[in-house]
Order: sequence, then structure tokens, then C-alpha cells
Amino acid sequence: MQVTYRYWAAAGLASLLAVTAIVFAQPLLVSGAATIGAWLLIQQLQFLRTVRQVNDRLIVTQAVARERILTDDAVPVILEATWSSALELDVDVGIVAELPPGLTHSERSARQLDCDTDTEKVSTTFTVDIPVAGQFELRPPTVTVTDTQGLFRSTFPASTSETPSLTALPRRPRDLHVGQGGDEVVSAFGDHKTGDFGLGLDPGEVREYVPGDTARQIDWKATARSTSPHVREFEQESDRQTVLFFDHRGSMQTGTAGERKLDYLRQVALAFVDNAQRNREPIGMYTVGDDGITTRQPPATKPATYPDLQTTLHDLEPTDSPPETSASATPAPPREVRQTAERLSTRDSAFASRLQPYFEASRTYVQRIASQPLYNTVRTQLTDSQNTISAIILTDDQHRGEIRETVKLARKHRGDVLVFLTPTVLFEPNGLSDVDEAYDEYSDFEAFRRNLTRLESVSAFEIAPGDRLDALLARQAGSNVA
Repeated sequence: MQVTYRYWAAAGLASLLAVTAIVFAQPLLVSGAATIGAWLLIQQLQFLRTVRQVNDRLIVTQAVARERILTDDAVPVILEATWSSALELDVDVGIVAELPPGLTHSERSARQLDCDTDTEKVSTTFTVDIPVAGQFELRPPTVTVTDTQGLFRSTFPASTSETPSLTALPRRPRDLHVGQGGDEVVSAFGDHKTGDFGLGLDPGEVREYVPGDTARQIDWKATARSTSPHVREFEQESDRQTVLFFDHRGSMQTGTAGERKLDYLRQVALAFVDNAQRNREPIGMYTVGDDGITTRQPPATKPATYPDLQTTLHDLEPTDSPPETSASATPAPPREVRQTAERLSTRDSAFASRLQPYFEASRTYVQRIASQPLYNTVRTQLTDSQNTISAIILTDDQHRGEIRETVKLARKHRGDVLVFLTPTVLFEPNGLSDVDEAYDEYSDFEAFRRNLTRLESVSAFEIAPGDRLDALLARQAGSNVA
């Protein structure tokens, strides 16, 4: 309870009368001071009793029209107050909806209710916008009770039966393409989520797809090698776990708003989480920034595991490192570097002497891969695992040497490795201005992806805007015809 300036004015008058009575020896003034003090005390006790009655009989509810919206969309919120029983009190009751940080909303007046104790029910509707992705829980409304004489004010959170929550989802990229060499590997099987890859299962017999098979049974490697969809029969394996390694370094910023590399890979990762949730499979995730691991969420099947992973993915943003604008060259594999350096060291020719420093530099680069964020994350998080790990690596084409060594490392844990790569040339705003140059970059990317797929137990896919990829391939085909 707070007292107002009117209370202090009355209390000050009582004090003045008491002091004056003492100074001038006027007992009558003491009676006046005592009367004012007693009146203030009675008013205070009555007000406290009234506040308790209001708290007991006022029912406040909040409701949202939709619990899941896209960022920057507006959603109506209904604030309603009901008296559980008639109440005749000489007080003013006001209610204000309190919203968490991160929401933009109507003016305070639009979120406020004035409750007349003679009116059984009042309500108001206002809108909120959520500019950033994430989960937001609406706070309990604030109730303010003020006596009509303006002496006291009490503010407290309303007693509500439930607290609504809002989930703002990032705007999804348009025309998500998941494929190999420009060929899509998802749309042929109907409207299925990208993540239905059948993880947590031990592979068995491969056969041709028949109506009724689910997308999670699809064998992507067998499908890519044939002209028709193929599925693999699976047997449940209890110790198999799915682990996502999500790269959100600065290069993932490339692209337009809502259609960056990160936005496309986010949808793939969310599909894996959705699939694991439906099948109650263990899944975890490690996110990787420019300075190393940014989030550790070990594999689990607890009910909170899946929404926690979804929240992490929705909140994910590229780290602050400036994005690269062209695909990095693919360095030679470590074995080739070592063998070539050893051969050159045994030769006395001027040509060998001239090349030797370059291969020594390459050897130093190979040694540095072990300290790179993605490789180091896979190494440290999988080394001690005794389970079969299905590793899902989501990254771009900017760190090819590191990616190749990371994939080789992930293969050692008895599980399949799926690699999802975003080709930089298809995300740069002006990446298609020179068709020949863009096609050369895409061809270089495709060669890198194919090399990964040739590794045992590895499948590598391109993730890109389908319309941009189709435009590039069509324009290149037209150029070749001309």
C-alpha cells in the first residue's frame, strides 16, 4: 500500500496542530490533531480490508488469438475482468496488461481497464507485435486500487488462472531446396518435412518406394543414385543418438533479410527436431560460432528437450565476424599434403626446392584445422561418447578443409553423417550477375559436395533458394545452346 500526497497533507496538518498545542498550551488543538490521526487510521484499515475484498472477488483473464505467429505480425490480446460476486465499495479499480520486454504494443491506455464495482464484466482488446523470434510469456496484469478520497493506493498482480504465452517464429525462407547437383530430393515424396530422415534406426534392406512408405524411411543415397525413390527398412537401435552441429559463424549472415544461409539451415534443423519429437528419439545440438561452442545441449528425450532445441534455433543469429563473400578454395587433403611434402624433401632439384615452402605452409594449415571451431566441437563432444552417433552437420561452403576433416572425424562413431551445405554463390545479392562465373562457382561447390558424398556413410546435400538455383541452371543451359 502506498500513501498519497493528500494523506501526507492530512498527517502534516495533524502534526502542526499537535506542535501548536504544545507551544501555545492549547489542549483543544490536541483534540483536533488526535481526531485527524484517528480518522486517517480508520481510513487506512478500511482501505486494507477493501483491497483484500477486491483481490478475492476480482477475476482477471488474458487470452491471445494465436499462440504462434511470425515475427512482425500483430496478434490481438483480450484482457477481461469479472467480479465473482456483487461488491459495493467506494474505491476506483484499474487494471493494466503488463507485457514482457521484446514486444511492441499499443499505448498504455489501450491496455487498461477501469472496473466499476457495479458492472459485472468489462473487457478490452489490444494488439502486440513481436519483432524478434522467441518465446514470450505474458505477465499477470497489474491491479491498482485507489480510495475515492485519494489518500491510499495499492498495486498488486492480478490472480489469474493461467499465463498465456506467445511464440514468434522467424519468417521462413521461400522455396527451400534440398538436393544434390541441382536435383531436389524431397518434393517427389509429397509434402513432408525435410528432416524426416529416419534417424535413431539401424539400416537394413533397401527397396523401391511404394505408396504408404513414410518420408523418414527414404534412403537418400540410394535415391540419388537411381531414377526412382528408394526406402530402407530399419530396425530400432536403442543406443543411437542424433546430434546436430549447427555452424552460425559470421559467413552465415550472407543473404537478404529472412533468407540468409542461417535461415535456410535453421528450417532443416527444426525439421530434424520435429521428427525426433514425433518418434521420441534422443537428439542434441551443439552450436558453433567464430570463437567456438556457443550452446551445448547433449542428446536427451526429456519432454523439455525438444522445445528447448526449437527455442535455441529460433534465437540463433550469426556471430559478429564479417561474412565472406566468396567460397573458400578447397585445400588438399592432409594425406596428400604430407606425401607430396615428403617426396619433395627427398629431391635436390631447383623445382622441388621452390615448391617445398608452399607445402610446408600447407602442412601448417592442416595442423591448424584441429583448432578450428567446427572441427574442435565435433572432436571434443564425440570423443567420449559410447553411443552410435548420427551426426548432422549444417554449415556453408566457406571452410572446406575443416568441413572435410570434420566429416571424416564424425564417421568414426559408427553412425551415418549427413552434411547440409549452403553454396555461397546462391545467397550473394549479386551472385548471379555473371552467369558464367556463378556457374563456375557452383560447379566447384558441387565437386566438393560430391567428394564428401563419396565418403563411406556420408551423404551431403545442398540447401539453397530453389528459384535462384533453377535460374542459374536455366541461364547456363541457354548460354550453352547459344
